Amino acid sequence: MRVGIIGTGQMGSMLATAWLSAGLAPPLLVNTRTRGKAQALAREFPGQLEIVDDQRALADACDAIFVCAKAPDARSIIEYIAPSLRADQWLAATNSTTPLSWLESAAPCRTAKIIPSLTQYAHAGIVLIMPGERLTYDGADEFYDLISLIGAPYTIGEQQVRIYSDLTSCGPAFLADWLESMVFAAIEHGVPEAAARFLVGEMAYGVGQLVGREHFALSEIVDRVSVPGGVTSAGLRVLRDAQQGLFGRVFAATASHVHERPDNRTGNRAAYDDPRVPNPGGGMPGDQDPGDPNRGPARSGRPSSREGGSRGQ
Repeated sequence: MRVGIIGTGQMGSMLATAWLSAGLAPPLLVNTRTRGKAQALAREFPGQLEIVDDQRALADACDAIFVCAKAPDARSIIEYIAPSLRADQWLAATNSTTPLSWLESAAPCRTAKIIPSLTQYAHAGIVLIMPGERLTYDGADEFYDLISLIGAPYTIGEQQVRIYSDLTSCGPAFLADWLESMVFAAIEHGVPEAAARFLVGEMAYGVGQLVGREHFALSEIVDRVSVPGGVTSAGLRVLRDAQQGLFGRVFAATASHVHERPDNRTGNRAAYDDPRVPNPGGGMPGDQDPGDPNRGPARSGRPSSREGGSRGQ
């Protein structure tokens, strides 16, 4: 399968790096406004990445096209490449504020919205997928197999994206910031910075292995480490007192921020007027309501999530 990426900002560069390092058959095609970013990727993966100057040429040459641009730039890009798209292709947008219904009406091919995560650099974590109707009933296996090279596909409805993306896409930053606070506190208590970062990093990696490979529930880790009346229990009491309602406030803040973003206001123009020029960035999740997920298949080496439901909505 030939893959093309339009936009090599943080999101597009991450996807390109993840797929090429996972062994995706080259060449991967990219188109970007900032050619230097694409050239840096080409140097990192010599002979595996091809820079294409025209977005329609990229769309015509690829089986799967990923538009990694913020709304409403993504709309302009998709409208520009639509004449070059065919029914047997896949088109995915990485921003969640472009309605799936519009995406399906604008493009003649199989469509989806996806929310990747920084964890895909490690070929791990979740890629949220909101499939269009044509993808749900035609060609889903091949698309999910492509995503499974870099992470575990997890199918949700469009109205679920806000809270789910807080967990999977924003979550790594939330968790990393919390761990960074632990590092700073350790430094204040006399631990050398290099040692603090190494120890906390290795601890976090170990916990991830317990959860991901050994199938420990988070609550089980707490129970196994904490002994009633012990030092861990004393620390947990402080943590629990401090974090009462914490993530409820975090989720409320992300939802409120989406309401305030300019690209969600009617009548706002794209930052770039040229429809052939992507805004080289990724998408942020939109404000949606939670619901029951339907899982797609997990990638190789991870527990299967097929039991959670079908891919379709």
